[in-house]
Amino acid sequence: FHGTGTVGAIAFATRDDGRNHIAAALERVVELWDIDSGEKLATLRGHRSTVSDVAYFPGGQRVATSSWDKTLRLWDAETGAEAGVLEGHDNRIMHIAISPDGEWIATATDKGGVRLWRSSSQAEQDLLPRGGETVKSMALGGNGTWVAKVGKSDVFLSDTDTKTSEALYADRPSHVAASADGRRLAIIEGGAPAVWNIRSPSEYEPMTMSFVMEGQSYVSSVALSPDGTLLAVGRGDGAIGVWNLETDKPVTTIANKAMVVSLAFSPDGKRLATSDKVLKVWKLDASSKPQRTLRTEEVIYTVAFSPDGALLAAGDSNGGVTLWPWAKSAEGITLPGHLASVRTVAFSPSGKRLVSGSQDSSIRVFNTDMSTDTTADDRFLFSPGSHDREVVMARFLDDRTVVSGSADGVVRTWVVDPQQRLELACKALEGVAVGT
Repeated sequence: FHGTGTVGAIAFATRDDGRNHIAAALERVVELWDIDSGEKLATLRGHRSTVSDVAYFPGGQRVATSSWDKTLRLWDAETGAEAGVLEGHDNRIMHIAISPDGEWIATATDKGGVRLWRSSSQAEQDLLPRGGETVKSMALGGNGTWVAKVGKSDVFLSDTDTKTSEALYADRPSHVAASADGRRLAIIEGGAPAVWNIRSPSEYEPMTMSFVMEGQSYVSSVALSPDGTLLAVGRGDGAIGVWNLETDKPVTTIANKAMVVSLAFSPDGKRLATSDKVLKVWKLDASSKPQRTLRTEEVIYTVAFSPDGALLAAGDSNGGVTLWPWAKSAEGITLPGHLASVRTVAFSPSGKRLVSGSQDSSIRVFNTDMSTDTTADDRFLFSPGSHDREVVMARFLDDRTVVSGSADGVVRTWVVDPQQRLELACKALEGVAVGT
């Protein structure tokens, strides 16, 4: 074979049909050849700088190429047609590694940066693309099938499969919260609570409820119980009301002393966590005092219970993340935090990991397995990546996958399985001169 320039990288593939192919990176282009016939199949053009690596997907039907132009490109190996451009690295990409199932691609830069990409999305693991306006709040429902976004004047319900959105026409919306089962969506609109029944991203209707609380203060926070039967409403004057949506009757009213910034139900729906500068756990009965209290130095913006209800996680205005075994200890564990306020925290289904998202645009994953004697610093596992704007939502789909959303409307998935990340990262780093 005679190429048209200096060969910088080469890859071989035996296709599913038994044919043997070769891909050769020649400066800014890649040539594809059939080894058996000696025929040149295609020339891949698109990179704006030197092509640094090339790799076939399993079966040889697709090719991935990386370049000093900081992009990763996907191609049809039969026709040479470009199938996708993935951007996000700040430095030259030097090496590619593809998982055995072809679903994930790892890239490594000349500065040692490693990134994982989902190949099937043809974009950087994006479930939803950038929107046209700033998103103030976001909620994930239906195990990732829909996302609710609070825009400037409407709440948009987006289908993550079709990438289409429909407006719910809320009145001056500011916040959304979804039940864990995805049946219901709570909205703060016009300073008051509203609830919608969600059957699918295209089938939904507002609930009629007679919710009422004494006083005239605005609603500052809302939460739904995991099964969607209970609605909790926190107000600017500190009052908290819990409403049964099935019976349309009040459950309890709690007299808190400061504006309620965040709310979260326990998994069994029998307790409620509230936050301001104090993190409290309330039992939903006639008691007028919190069951447990943890004082902090900063305002707590977000709070979540672990699946077994034994742990509380909180993110504060100074970038801190606190893990609190509230039933056993009066003290919380301070985890290595972010550079700006933490907007969202959530546990994995197993309860062994925690994800946090911040105004600094980053996502962090922590080990929350309390059966091991682990220091706070060692509980930080890794940061799978970051968004271009502040992160307003992060949730686990399963123990291996996180979904996050940012203020620009982008919703993205990340692989957070440490073993899989380590194996792909190590493979991608092979042969890379780190720090040069």
